[in-house]
Amino acid sequence: ANGYLGKIAVSIPVIYSENTTINLLEFTDTVQSSVSVYKGITIDATNGKFGNNNGSWLQFNNGTVLKLNVAEGATVSIVTYQNAADYTITIENGVATITATANIYIQSISVNY
Repeated sequence: ANGYLGKIAVSIPVIYSENTTINLLEFTDTVQSSVSVYKGITIDATNGKFGNNNGSWLQFNNGTVLKLNVAEGATVSIVTYQNAADYTITIENGVATITATANIYIQSISVNY
């Protein structure tokens, strides 16, 4: 079919293979009803919202999914406002998936081995 193409994005996979903390407060955009990539993290906010909240926390709303590539043996954790536990983290086939199950705020993601 005929159509118009707005943009094409090509990304080289980032694999977090050593202990690291990803400061999400440097992310200044808002992703809502779309997908974006930040520091190798895929932000799927097709059914949610992920966005900076005045530089102190990021909105990580219900239905938003973050994915990052990690090496074997990784554990992944996040820092949330008031230690909110409304999210899940799974690691399968080298992909860590963090899913918000309620509207919470997030600051960082840590990958440890």
